[in-house]
Amino acid sequence: MWHWLKRWLGDLWRRWRRQPVVQRTVPVVRSDEEYLLLLTDLLERLAIKQDYGTLEAWEILRGVKERELAVWLRGAAGRIDEDLRARLGWLAGLRRGDLAIVAEEIWRADSAVVPESQQNNIDISSDDAGMWFDRGNSLFFEGRYEEAIASYDRAVAIKPDKYD
Repeated sequence: MWHWLKRWLGDLWRRWRRQPVVQRTVPVVRSDEEYLLLLTDLLERLAIKQDYGTLEAWEILRGVKERELAVWLRGAAGRIDEDLRARLGWLAGLRRGDLAIVAEEIWRADSAVVPESQQNNIDISSDDAGMWFDRGNSLFFEGRYEEAIASYDRAVAIKPDKYD
């Protein structure tokens, strides 16, 4: 028994010493256009299924770190168009990770342009689905979930074919 244990431990030790050496990779330098395409791709995937697993799968698929994209997004916040800013609410809704925090900061700063008093006095006869969707996002992030659902329902009733 002792010889068997000694041989088994010796084999274990030899296998452990032969672990492969991990090679360090050179960091990838991306342009603003590449980051913008990556962000657009991520937001399109989150439009289909909004959960943290989608973000993790996207990271693996694209070879991008969430933190890397978050750093770029914080620096490029002023250069992002309104449509993309509105969709950052999906990232902010994940409520997890650096990217969600930065997206929420940008999204909140963008929605803070309209005072809350005006958001509540919204024209209820409006047929602008995008406006109702944006209002639903603002209410969601304020924690007013029932009102947010009502706004989302109104947006869907106006434009049922708009997927987001």
